Amino acid sequence: MKKLTPPVPRKAMLTRAVTYRGFARIDGLWDIEGHIVDTRDHAERRHEGPELPAGAAAHDMVVRVTFDAALTVVNIETVMSATPFGECQSALPPMARLIGTTMGRGWRKAVDDAIGGVGGCTHLREMLYNLATPAIHTYGLHNRLTGGEDFQAASKAKTAPGFVGKCVAWRLDGPLVGRAYPQFFMSEADSGPEA
Repeated sequence: MKKLTPPVPRKAMLTRAVTYRGFARIDGLWDIEGHIVDTRDHAERRHEGPELPAGAAAHDMVVRVTFDAALTVVNIETVMSATPFGECQSALPPMARLIGTTMGRGWRKAVDDAIGGVGGCTHLREMLYNLATPAIHTYGLHNRLTGGEDFQAASKAKTAPGFVGKCVAWRLDGPLVGRAYPQFFMSEADSGPEA
């Protein structure tokens, strides 16, 4: 396994752990749970309240998004067990605005429209931005494991899946798109310099 080069001498300050777990539900829906925990490696004086001891969570937030086969959010639940301020809890009710949105193209904009700026919590937004990818993987994996049709099966796809053209492996003029989604493959000459 490749490793980073040895670092210069340094002192640990903060650990942010973000995890996503995907679940297939017995009712035919799916859940994605995101969890973010920030801890400090030293005691910290806060703006308000008692000192935060080393190792204690400055942020501890969990969000569960329930979605259907169209990747449409049908329910959302959020718990904020640790926040730096009491006012942070007011970010919970606006999360319901995401019900009815779709985790696909435009997901980040939907999150920003629903809970952007002072309408929500920065940490929840950051967690939600990246939640769509494990949702898509959970749906596709479940269908492959149960013998169902994979999400936008390559042989039937009329439109390119959202990940095509969004990273180096799935570039439109790349060999992977040529193999998996030949109907969307564009040679470098076809795609032009702006592709």
